[in-house]
Amino acid sequence: MRSPAPSPRTRTESAIDALLPGLRHVAWTSRTQARARFKALCLDEMESLLPESGLMLDLGCGQGIASHWLARRRPRARVVAVDFDRRKIDDARRFAPVPENLEFVEGDAIGAARGLRGSSVRVALLADFLSSLALDRQRELLGVLADRLEPGGLLVVLFVDTEPRWRFELNRARSTILCKVLRLSRIDGSSFGYVGLATYREWIERDGLSVTAASPLPGLAPRRRLVAKRVAT
Repeated sequence: MRSPAPSPRTRTESAIDALLPGLRHVAWTSRTQARARFKALCLDEMESLLPESGLMLDLGCGQGIASHWLARRRPRARVVAVDFDRRKIDDARRFAPVPENLEFVEGDAIGAARGLRGSSVRVALLADFLSSLALDRQRELLGVLADRLEPGGLLVVLFVDTEPRWRFELNRARSTILCKVLRLSRIDGSSFGYVGLATYREWIERDGLSVTAASPLPGLAPRRRLVAKRVAT
């Protein structure tokens, strides 16, 4: 008799447990948050976009889920993961052994990007991070990253769109509870800086990048994955 196929929940838990074996030893809140985050990132759908090597940044890396995934799936790449929340960096280091091609840095994303020399970045990932910054700092960070991308380099931004409005407002309420009531995450300022797809597209194209995709992601929140490329000259 054929065994029943594993449920999506079982597959998700198996995948994240394989990626982050240390999860079983951390607090329930951190473990639950990490599993939800892994599912929301839709990482496997992004893999075909990624080159095999080069410098890859995960800015606002949080608990380092995408960082560990990048380092494992692209062993010839150098992955630098940055977050200003020490608790999240500590979680990232506990969740799994940190491979040689992965470095976690506690600090400011803009400062880390500015500290890079020339156009040396192959991939810059901003996964649900930009809205934690004030609008002027979002604009600054995107401009710095556009300058640091090498020809053919990719900017990948996961974000909550502002339309449809009812889904956006529901997500904003949820995020406020997580950050300001439960204090499971931190933001760089007093409030979220939400920006819609049209504005992000305008900013990024003004910085000289070509937007190649703006795909909706599954879930109740109106999230999108925007991909932009530095056109080779």
